Amino acid sequence: MRLPLRWSLSTGEVRQADYERFEAYLESFYTIFGKIYSNKNDKKQEVIMKERVRKILSLMLVVSVILGGAVLPARETKAEDTDLITYMDADYTASAGTPFEIPKFTLESSQDFSFCIYLSQKTDFSITLSVAGKSKTLSAEDADRKENAPIKTYNHLYIFFCRDMSRNATCKMSITFPQDTAFGIKVLQTRDSSYMNVTSATITEGFSTTLSVLNNTESLTWSSSKTSVATVSDKGVVKGKKEGTAIITAKAASGAAYTCTIKVAKNVYTNSVSFSNVSRGNAIVDVTKVSYDSKGNLVIKAKAFNNTGKKVVALKNLKITVLSGSGKSVGVYSLKKKKVTISNGGTKNFTFKIKKSKLKLKKTQDLRKASYKTRMKTS
Repeated sequence: MRLPLRWSLSTGEVRQADYERFEAYLESFYTIFGKIYSNKNDKKQEVIMKERVRKILSLMLVVSVILGGAVLPARETKAEDTDLITYMDADYTASAGTPFEIPKFTLESSQDFSFCIYLSQKTDFSITLSVAGKSKTLSAEDADRKENAPIKTYNHLYIFFCRDMSRNATCKMSITFPQDTAFGIKVLQTRDSSYMNVTSATITEGFSTTLSVLNNTESLTWSSSKTSVATVSDKGVVKGKKEGTAIITAKAASGAAYTCTIKVAKNVYTNSVSFSNVSRGNAIVDVTKVSYDSKGNLVIKAKAFNNTGKKVVALKNLKITVLSGSGKSVGVYSLKKKKVTISNGGTKNFTFKIKKSKLKLKKTQDLRKASYKTRMKTS
């Protein structure tokens, strides 16, 4: 079936009448297939068919934008509602034989993405493209489409389509020319129709995070695979109950399902410490673990390191401040003097406790995001 949309390959201009006719075509297409699948009571297939048609439109938009930055005036569209994501539209100059590193970018969609190389005159080049750590080498001959068209100050363009992408993948690219070359590059990707704002997350037991399905217009039913680990409200608010993993699912009325893997971690701050961090002539106390006990007291596990060159017999004016994720003081442990015996090159473990009544922040804090400061003298 021929689509009633035409654009100029030299200017990329989409005519107003053509766009309106294409919109009308889509509505007719949706209506016809909507009736067919309604009769079959198969809403899921209807959604799939609409998504296929949307991809056709998006592909046309990609090509038309690359071929001249086409503007579609038939509808008013907010920036966040556009069907395309533009990662780059820039001009550079590469030195002969030296790979020119293009600024890396992270994919915001799982759809195919495309990039176009603009040149003033035809020349060979090689591209090294890395997506999520997987690399491939391309040449000018590998371009999916080549055009002789006046774009900006350039006359030739090479369009590459990259398929089987995954959201959040990091993309790196370098291009090498046989001679000094001025070139332009534009990178575009079709936006996903609907998707979960995150596909995996770690939260602390007793704390919450909010999930949402972006670009969604349907009603959603939320559920958790393990409510003993994490629960979810009808607004997508997930609360960690205990350590473990749960799959949170948002199911649309059409049958489409969106998932997020939630890992719930214990509310504990942990820190790896090493003697190599202690400079010669010093003794320090480092915090290795912070947690709440059953009564709400703050328990601090610490380790002393002695690299003074002599035996340490006392800790003096020790002060440990536990800070929240926002940098506020949760509680302070201090002592004036504590007798110890730590030989040179030796270590010693300690457990300190700050009573709940002495804590500066009474509300339970997310200790996984905590930090600390220490101060001490020795003798």
